[in-house]
Amino acid sequence: MELVAPHFPGIPWNSEPVMEAEYNADLLSGEATIQATSTTAKLIDDTRLFINFPHGLHVLQTVAPELLRQCRSVHISGTWGSEPPAPPRWLRARQGYKRETRRETQGEEARTALRQLSQLVAKMFVPDAPYPVEKLELRIYYPGDSYRAIWREDDSPISAAMNNLCCAGIHVKVSRGRMGNGVHLVALPAVEGVRQVNSIAWDKLDESGRNPPGPGGFMVDPSWPGSI
Repeated sequence: MELVAPHFPGIPWNSEPVMEAEYNADLLSGEATIQATSTTAKLIDDTRLFINFPHGLHVLQTVAPELLRQCRSVHISGTWGSEPPAPPRWLRARQGYKRETRRETQGEEARTALRQLSQLVAKMFVPDAPYPVEKLELRIYYPGDSYRAIWREDDSPISAAMNNLCCAGIHVKVSRGRMGNGVHLVALPAVEGVRQVNSIAWDKLDESGRNPPGPGGFMVDPSWPGSI
């Protein structure tokens, strides 16, 4: 069976579609039009934005931040390593192994990701919020022996979100496992406009079976896309 690459109208067969970061009228073959119907407004009101962390968030913040103005819920998922796994004990003794921390290995990239996440959530749910967001959801997987890393003030996306959310009711669920830990955070507009941590719960991360789910199994909620 021959596999044929998908064809996009107006794009040559030997080319690939790309996203341009700027408007270029020369790319239009005709006058730009918008097909608006009676359901258009409802579709915009129900729009949900799913973002990979940290790289997808970086693209959103630097290339297309205006997407946030069309969303009612934002869902961020990703993995956040604490420390690289150590080699076997015999190899550490033989080579004089020195453990490197995650910040040393990722440096400025990690700091940029946390700063962009902090800036994003700080603008949600406040009285003069620039985005009409009604729900924020984070699903972050921390590989390895990483429970303490979840609550680090200066090196954890969950801590960055909790420290910068204002006027929000926050619910947190921590799933602990042998190979890693997952955190599910949900933030909704606060009832009285005052930031509150309404609940923090713990359960066991499902790592059963010959092939445990790993980070990908936790990061994606089976109910997505679902409803707001």
